[in-house]
Amino acid sequence: KNVYKINVTIVGGGRVTSQIGSVIEANYGESRGFEWKANKGYKFSKLYVDGKQVKGLELLWYRLVGYTFNNIKANHTIKIVFVKK
Repeated sequence: KNVYKINVTIVGGGRVTSQIGSVIEANYGESRGFEWKANKGYKFSKLYVDGKQVKGLELLWYRLVGYTFNNIKANHTIKIVFVKK
């Protein structure tokens, strides 16, 4: 069975609330969801998935519901940026 890794990076004051750790493992075909929360005095600012910045309506949607990697068949990265209010 193939096992893939999702590298999680948090910048600034915040945390991922749905997963624990900076490297999340997933078996071939599985899904992994990520939700996040800003610490007091910070706000969510940017999201990068596999090195590409998410913008526009997609960013607004993921801000509300989080981001899910579906049907995983490769390694992935997610970077969540928080800035001071």
